[in-house]
Amino acid sequence: MVLFATCSLNRDFLAPYDATVTTTPHLAELAAESIVFEQHVTEAGVSGIAYASLFTGSQADTHGIYHHPSRLGAELLTIFEAFGAAGYEPHYFNGHKMASAELDYAQGVAPEHVYPSQQTKRRILSSEDDDFARLLARMQQEPELSALVVANFTVTHAAYTAQLEPAEFGDFVARHPELAGDLTVADFRRLGQLYEDNRLPLQWDYPNTVARLGLSQADQQRMARLLELVYRADVEILDRIVGGARAAIRAAGLDDDTLFAFTADHGEYLFHEERLFQWGHGLQLAPEELAVPFLLRPAHAALAPGRYAGTTRAMDVFPTLAALCGVPLAPGSTVRGTDLAPALRGQSPPPALDGLAHTKVLDQRLMDEFADLALVRRYYPGMSPELMWTSIRRGTRYLRLANSGDGTFAASAYELATDPLALRPLAPTPEERVALERYKERLVANYRDERGVDEAEIEADLKDLGYVR
Repeated sequence: MVLFATCSLNRDFLAPYDATVTTTPHLAELAAESIVFEQHVTEAGVSGIAYASLFTGSQADTHGIYHHPSRLGAELLTIFEAFGAAGYEPHYFNGHKMASAELDYAQGVAPEHVYPSQQTKRRILSSEDDDFARLLARMQQEPELSALVVANFTVTHAAYTAQLEPAEFGDFVARHPELAGDLTVADFRRLGQLYEDNRLPLQWDYPNTVARLGLSQADQQRMARLLELVYRADVEILDRIVGGARAAIRAAGLDDDTLFAFTADHGEYLFHEERLFQWGHGLQLAPEELAVPFLLRPAHAALAPGRYAGTTRAMDVFPTLAALCGVPLAPGSTVRGTDLAPALRGQSPPPALDGLAHTKVLDQRLMDEFADLALVRRYYPGMSPELMWTSIRRGTRYLRLANSGDGTFAASAYELATDPLALRPLAPTPEERVALERYKERLVANYRDERGVDEAEIEADLKDLGYVR
């Protein structure tokens, strides 16, 4: 079984979620063989929390990850431990440092089966990935061997321009003139460098930063267009990586026996002038940072391809994959997600689920990073868990409890069918307001600041991911 869980992926840039997209043919091919989950949401727009939800089938009030990064508790049942106990050999191709073995996200994986992969991300799980090739060869030689393979990494995380070379961008422009318009490699070099040099101020304090830089309206619009195009080029690279993984599995003769699940830890929002923050994720609960892809291609064509319209959550992935693979979860385990297998098999109606999400709690490192960024400090003036925002997804109905900027929190509702970016607030019902407030109360009541992380050890990782300057 393969769980392919990339990072920072806006699903609207994928053919399975937008039929007009032509740059993700491998994901389109996968979707044609899969169940495509249309309303799948993550717990948070930050990787440490989101991967904890994926790997433990729970949320912060159980898995305890409120900060990013933090150490995962040993009392939790992980997907690796559950599959390992059922006779699977777990393997972790770990390219994301916020969900690393060093932070105990690989509980249940033998150390020799944890493979650092961010530096080799473009060939992860392909025939050029030596570790994966060895595993596939063993599985050919040992037909009784069952393996759980989990892979995470990022090629779509900001800074988007850091993921590809100017020549690669030029090639993308040449192959997709209908997307590029008048954008050129010269724009990539000039405006891309300006973006990289000022990325965090642009992300978290956009109005003051463009004023400080003296950016004209024309340059702002051109930079926004450029970065969207660059992001599309990054997503195309991701699509090729997925294609390489599936090709390696097919070449080994193991395709029919493999359940292949594709998802992301969280999404990504790009530029929109009506938004507080631009180009990123984590602190404003935009629909694009919470709605993530989930494609489930079963082994042996056990389930008919199609679309699943109900709301599902990242915490449901683990118990659902376990059920489809015959992996039992002991009663009383820490898994809180819902097993969707009965609904997928047509044995029961799709369950009515609330997609709950929240922002992270800031730590001192981020407070220092944000010290000169007035906009984000206005909405996140301290490190209290009371400053978390919360949201609930119910189909296309989206609810959010957010800081109004004056220290008070206001609830709002949105209809994503007609307002997909959640820009036009509606009045929530009394029940919806209470649901948001009770969810936040539960998070705050279970908050614990036991990160167990040596800040000095992770400083380089945070800089590599662009979280600090």
